[in-house]
Amino acid sequence: MAKKHHIDIRVRFDETDGLGIVHNANYFKYFGIGYSELLRSLGFKPGKEGLAIEKGISFPRGEAYCSYESPAKYGDDLRLYTSIGKVTRRTIKYEFELIRKTRRKRIAKGHITCVAVSIGEKWKAVTLPKELVSRLVEEGYLIK
Repeated sequence: MAKKHHIDIRVRFDETDGLGIVHNANYFKYFGIGYSELLRSLGFKPGKEGLAIEKGISFPRGEAYCSYESPAKYGDDLRLYTSIGKVTRRTIKYEFELIRKTRRKRIAKGHITCVAVSIGEKWKAVTLPKELVSRLVEEGYLIK
């Protein structure tokens, strides 16, 4: 089984609506933090153009999905698990599971698919950097 990365999140007041419930758009912010931190743990740092692993390559989102199962509320302590789903020549799918730490209840699950694009060639899709794929395999996040 492939490795999962995790981070802890405490729901802040500004992430909630008037009833203290996390606004749905914030789940995608959490997911973005999840895959950024997974990649940071491998030595890849976010850059001005997104995650610029190699000069001139960025990784915009091509697809994003979230299934909301239970409301997260102001002050909740959450744990976000991030894993790698399907990887193609040009895309990488990050999968997420967000749970409430105190009761181990799942709050949401979802995925984001990012596409490797060349910034210099008008955002044309390019092959994923070999360095990225190699590190994911070496660290156990991707089983080949």
